Amino acid sequence: METTEIKRIVDKQIEVGLKAVTDGEFRRTFWHTDFMAHINGFEGYTPETGYRFKNVETEAYDVRNIGKISFNDNHPFTKDFTEFKEIVGGRAVPKLTIPSPNQFFNEGIRDEAIYPDLEDYATDVIQAYRDAFKTFYDLGARYIQIDDVYIAGLSSPDIPFNDGQYSREYLIDLALRVANGVLEGKPEDLTVTTHLCRGNYQSDWAFEGSYALIAPTLFAKEKVDGFFLEYDDDRSGSFQPLEHIPLAGQEWCSVSSPRKTVNSKTKKSLKHV
Repeated sequence: METTEIKRIVDKQIEVGLKAVTDGEFRRTFWHTDFMAHINGFEGYTPETGYRFKNVETEAYDVRNIGKISFNDNHPFTKDFTEFKEIVGGRAVPKLTIPSPNQFFNEGIRDEAIYPDLEDYATDVIQAYRDAFKTFYDLGARYIQIDDVYIAGLSSPDIPFNDGQYSREYLIDLALRVANGVLEGKPEDLTVTTHLCRGNYQSDWAFEGSYALIAPTLFAKEKVDGFFLEYDDDRSGSFQPLEHIPLAGQEWCSVSSPRKTVNSKTKKSLKHV
């Protein structure tokens, strides 16, 4: 059933003229946990509650750190991507979407008995993703999108990231160092983009706030080839933070919404915002 639906959605994307296509993430339970739970040093488990959104709660499932971190050479996404690439069959670029390495920094995932130093934890997450990128590149991936709800959360004033141990400013800086650490030394012909959103589940949202708190650091310095940014309504803030995206480096910025149609502008047109 999954394969049949992936073939259908790939054909549809190509039919409407898309040059890069996805598998619709049809083989996943959640957009992020399936990938994360199969990284060495992590496991999936059932907590007491699910993820809380504004008005709903998801199915209870999460990941936790149980050992030293490394990429799993037998990660099921390698088989999934190989089959997906075969379905695309050279008709378009098969885009792989995976959770950002920063998703591993959400509260409650790291085992402080295994990694008492957050910087050591970050170092191993970075290396695991570098190895993941190399593995997928060797399988033929030339376009990887990293989905980063964590970074968007860092810009939400309603989320108390400062638990007394780490300040929001430190975590924003760490998020940048993690993302750029993964990208260091990537092949020139591998396109990597970052997608940010504030949670989307059954058309409900998880948090709000503009990108103003993260833009001077992450928009200005994250070494990706482009951004996909969510602008739903007033809770997303203004376009002003986009002025921090440099005119050189990132080639484009896509402004989008999972729930409604909004105006999209290219980076060149946004330089006057």
